[in-house]
Amino acid sequence: MRHDHDRPTALFDSIHGIEPLGGGQRRTIQVVDLARRAGFDVAHVSMLNRPEFRNRVYQGLAATFHCRLPVRPSLDVLRELGIAVLSYRRQLQETHDPRLVLWETTRDRGIVAPMVARQYGVAVVAFPQNLESLVPDLPDRVIGSHPVAKALDIEVKQLANADLVVCISQEEQWLLNAFGIAADFLPYFPTAEIESALLAVRRTKSDVTPRRLLVLGSAGNPPSREGLVRLVQRLVRLRGRFPHEIHVAGNDTDVLRPQFDPRVRVHGRLDLAPLSELMASSEKAVVFQTRGSGALTRIPELLLAGLPVICNPHAARSAQQYDGVEIFDTDEELVSLLNARAPMPRPPDRPVQAEERLLKRLRELGGLSHTGAEEMALLACSKI
Repeated sequence: MRHDHDRPTALFDSIHGIEPLGGGQRRTIQVVDLARRAGFDVAHVSMLNRPEFRNRVYQGLAATFHCRLPVRPSLDVLRELGIAVLSYRRQLQETHDPRLVLWETTRDRGIVAPMVARQYGVAVVAFPQNLESLVPDLPDRVIGSHPVAKALDIEVKQLANADLVVCISQEEQWLLNAFGIAADFLPYFPTAEIESALLAVRRTKSDVTPRRLLVLGSAGNPPSREGLVRLVQRLVRLRGRFPHEIHVAGNDTDVLRPQFDPRVRVHGRLDLAPLSELMASSEKAVVFQTRGSGALTRIPELLLAGLPVICNPHAARSAQQYDGVEIFDTDEELVSLLNARAPMPRPPDRPVQAEERLLKRLRELGGLSHTGAEEMALLACSKI
């Protein structure tokens, strides 16, 4: 990736890297785009491969005592933390004019990010994709497994070390506010390139769309996988009461094929072109989840593509206000919505006010004036 040394740098400790793929990666690229618009070059924090063994353990032990981290008593944990500390230090020392750390990896080895950033006088902005303590069946490698209340208490204390926390859902913003963290809220919305592709799908849809239901999601995430399986099994059970074919697509969904009725079409992970074709040929989308936190990025994307979205209340968190989102609880409500003719929903609006507020905060925390940031952004655009 090209780096522009006319601009200060925001280091992004991302779960996914900084290229768009799907699901959580879409949120990642939204944050990267926002930082670049604020006037920063963005560099991904990469972990050192094999730092010296004793140094790894020593740095991990020092971080544990310095941050008072409630870590599992394990040599592997100390090594993981030590690698993270050394990697952050190297990146902060070698990167051109580091001003911000965009902290997405708020679990596992990523918990040391605020400590190291403060040692170098760099502000930390947390962009948790969800509150990790509320994700079932996914224990933190460093902290270990705890009851939800204890895990949430630990996570809140870690997030409080950031200079700013930006949530993807209003529900999590409210919860962190209740714990005394003045969290902000940036709803997910795709970058201009992805938005344009989704609007192109909308333009190809017609009133004679085949009667297909699209179940879109990732099977790699425990709550999403559980929700996908339960939803498809429910739709198969109700199959005689609505006329649609059932199509399933998304990361790792192909591994679920043996669990489904053979009449269910499972497409697996699709690139943009075949996914666009599938969305264009589907009448409605159905989303279901009973556990998990954050917000589902697929809902605004499906709406932009022109599909009405039928979902249960938990899946609809931070999305109930969108035109085209219909909520069901019971089988009867689901069947009624499946059989109802739904007009093409109005596309959701870009969250301009939230974006402008956060652009200003990023510039303030990174020591950029508004005018200077705009000039650097224009300069960078002229070089592309």
